[in-house]
Amino acid sequence: MPPELAPDYYLTNFHALLSSVVDRYADLLDPDEHAWHTRFSQASVDAQCLYVRLLSRTKSHFRRDKLDYAEIDDLAAAAAELDKSRLLTLDPDLPLDEQLGLYIKGELFEACAKPPAKTLSREALVTGLIEDPDAWAFDPSALATHGPILQIEGETCFTVFRLLFFGNLYQDLSDFVLRDLGLTAFESYTVDADTRAFHSRDQIDAHLRYHACRAIAPETRALDAETLLALHSALPPVDGSDPALARRVGRFTNELARQLERLDEPTHALALYATTTRPPARERRVRVLAALGDTDAALALCDEIASSPLDADEADFAHPFAQRLLRKLGRRGPVPAPAKPLEVEIELPETTLSVEQAVAVHLGCDGSCHYVENTLFTGVFGLAFWDIIFSPVPGAFHNPFQYAPADFREPDFCTQRHAAIADRLDAVQTRDDLTARVLDTFDAKYGLANPMTHWPALDRDTLQLALERIPLAHWHAVFTQLLSDIASYRAGLPDLIHFPAAGHYELVEVKAPGDRLQQNQLRWMRHFDKHGIPHRVVHVRWTTDTVPA
Repeated sequence: MPPELAPDYYLTNFHALLSSVVDRYADLLDPDEHAWHTRFSQASVDAQCLYVRLLSRTKSHFRRDKLDYAEIDDLAAAAAELDKSRLLTLDPDLPLDEQLGLYIKGELFEACAKPPAKTLSREALVTGLIEDPDAWAFDPSALATHGPILQIEGETCFTVFRLLFFGNLYQDLSDFVLRDLGLTAFESYTVDADTRAFHSRDQIDAHLRYHACRAIAPETRALDAETLLALHSALPPVDGSDPALARRVGRFTNELARQLERLDEPTHALALYATTTRPPARERRVRVLAALGDTDAALALCDEIASSPLDADEADFAHPFAQRLLRKLGRRGPVPAPAKPLEVEIELPETTLSVEQAVAVHLGCDGSCHYVENTLFTGVFGLAFWDIIFSPVPGAFHNPFQYAPADFREPDFCTQRHAAIADRLDAVQTRDDLTARVLDTFDAKYGLANPMTHWPALDRDTLQLALERIPLAHWHAVFTQLLSDIASYRAGLPDLIHFPAAGHYELVEVKAPGDRLQQNQLRWMRHFDKHGIPHRVVHVRWTTDTVPA
């Protein structure tokens, strides 16, 4: 059973958020934000509870008669107090359409001295009242009998506090509840003034500017070219001083440019892609240049990408695409040798098991075979580098509810922790060293959120067997590949690991009829070939003899 929350749990969490921000960022808050915090802190408990309740909702306007919170003794008095302290406004001067939106159809009918037919829909009624209120002798003051309207104030200030606490504006107070209910358990890492992510008011304002643009366009596919270009112009400028902002602006710029491509605006798309190196910006530029017939420029950019790829996807793209362009020109360039994994075909009777499970049962007749796709090697990596992942690097952790540092999927992750990673690889000199570290961490940290460790898929006995059978050199080879590009290499690992009765191990990728190897799988197989890591691809052909699962 999850723990029972106190009636005012949300107020405790709100205070925790505010105090954390003030402790870390008091010097960056402006006078209005300090005043808002002071006014809230000086309010009574009832007033604070009502304020947080309303601030946590998606609307800004509320009818007092529709509010009912058991933990607030006198809601009317709490509202009056908040009005006096300018944390909310009682009966604000609202546009008629917003005011009408707070009332149901029957209540609106009652405010009409000449009510229309009862069959009129609420939407049609509201439209009529806005366009010609006299037609039905509508009296807005009649709605006041239902009690005052409350308008929450200070939302802009809270937005700043939320940004500084979470590091983004997509998390909210519900994250506290997930923790309080025990639904998600997080590592205890350092979040303090020494490791804070924001260092100037200009930096805060730039992030707010980005989030404002993002809020305008949650779905870029619905926008026209003019709006897309205007949004890009409104984005804050970025440089190397704020990697987090550069990542966000780069991703959004790519979205805007991709939609310009869909709208057949290649020149504008190229201009936007050129403002960022965030993948896949360079790849898209090559494709657009090629589509426009500027083959020389496309080939030059392919060469640039091939010589210094920013991620594995760029590296995989450059050579094959350049070959296609050269063939169109009647020329040929160097062709890298393709990965040629060992591929075998086996016949299995049809079953209700998945194809991977069926092959695991088949191979398990000799020793044991386990389904571990993207969980075993990544899980051991997460355990072996656990303390480094959660080390107190500036800007990595904004709040207590992160399963990973903010830069985990970025090149900055390894750059900022290079010395610690190198020391860890040097320290693990034997298979026993790795086994002890991994299993000790498994026991100490079981259940805590980690970006590489999927606990339900990590069976301790299987983990121990893998650590015993897989040579240390193979673990190191996998770790270094993961560290080269975590975002790209955390997927594409083989489906199964087979431990034959005679010893050793083998990785097995399973393909059902008609399935082909994906690019991320081929990348891993090239790496396995290079380091002598045993692997093969098993293609399954079903026979018609059905057997029970």
